[in-house]
Amino acid sequence: MDLKKIRESSLIKARSLGYETNPDLPLLDEGLVLRSADEVVGRSLALFAVVAGSYGFDKESAISWLQKEDAYSFLADSEKCFLVDGEGDTPYIQSQVEGLNAFAWSLGIVKRLEFDQVCENNLIKLFPDIKNNGDSSAYRSKAKVRDLELIVQACDLAYCLHWAVVQAQLGGKKLPGDIGPHVIVERRRALEWMLCKEDWDELSLDT
Repeated sequence: MDLKKIRESSLIKARSLGYETNPDLPLLDEGLVLRSADEVVGRSLALFAVVAGSYGFDKESAISWLQKEDAYSFLADSEKCFLVDGEGDTPYIQSQVEGLNAFAWSLGIVKRLEFDQVCENNLIKLFPDIKNNGDSSAYRSKAKVRDLELIVQACDLAYCLHWAVVQAQLGGKKLPGDIGPHVIVERRRALEWMLCKEDWDELSLDT
């Protein structure tokens, strides 16, 4: 995997989307390893239940559902606090629907991950029917993790775009297009998690 070529492609794509670029940004680390399919699927289901809770789904039911689907262990500590104690920034958690979008793309459930578009309106329907206590078997059977290089390419682009977002915020500039910063940041968070061994709450998204 040629990280330099991946970066060159990221910079071209970022410029085509209207973002400022920085050719001096460090490359992603050599030797990146993708988490297992079980980990990615489990984490996506955990985040799905948390996002559902942030939009009004009963939190105790979300916990019960995750336990039934063997996905409770994939919750971050902050998410357990949110579901168990109701502690957390609800709007921030709602913004993580874009992390769900990245997970769904990485699992082949969403076909494209375009960084000038928000997630599709039907995204939640692609996940299990949590409201009716539906199981995750159909979701799991459809989930096929994409190749490592494709996920690295998406992560590298998200990294470059995130740098541009920070620069725009520091300079009081408007971002191109109609998407909010959270689209890029939360997608990057999910993609970075798939390529590291850090806990979700400990992920570093430095630019």
